[in-house]
This record gives sequence, C-alpha cells and structure tokens, in this order.
Amino acid sequence: MSKNITIEEVKYTAELARLEFSDEKLEKMTKDLGGILGYFEDLAEADTSQDIKINHYDFISDRKNHFREDEVVPAEEKTKEIIKDNFPEKQGDLLAVKSVLIKK
Repeated sequence: MSKNITIEEVKYTAELARLEFSDEKLEKMTKDLGGILGYFEDLAEADTSQDIKINHYDFISDRKNHFREDEVVPAEEKTKEIIKDNFPEKQGDLLAVKSVLIKK
C-alpha cells in the first residue's frame, strides 16, 4: 500500500531540513516516501492484541549495564586556539555561527 504524499510536502520537509533536490530526485523521493509511509499504515492495521510483551533485557545474558558513564574531557588549550584561529567569523572571543531558526 502506498500513502498519497505530494511533491509539495516533500519539498516542505526538505526545506525544513535545509536540503535541496532536483525535480527528478523530488519525484523519486515522493514515490519512495509514499511507499515507506504506506508500510507504517499497514503496520498500524496489524492485530497486536495477542502479542507477548518482551523485555529487552531478556536478550542479554549477563544483564549488566552496557552503557558507559558520561565523562567530560576538556579540550587542550592548543586545540581551542587552532579552532578559534580557523573559525570564519568571530565576535570578540565568541565564535559566530549562522542561525538555523531564521528562514532565508
């Protein structure tokens, strides 16, 4: 099953992501995205009332935390200076970046 999605919706989504595509690519992406969204519609119709609840820990034999703790590692002063020296736009000691929230 394929969901009806328009090229305008794909263009708008691409614009939000700050992506640009040729007309050919937009047509292909519209078709592909419609197919993907159609799969989600099919999944939404699936009967899951009899599904067994599975805990993701059931698949881990040793049941220990496999995530590492966050650790702050400060950059060396030399690295900071190289970044500042090569940054294209500065305002005093601050590095200026383009806004991603304002639409051009």
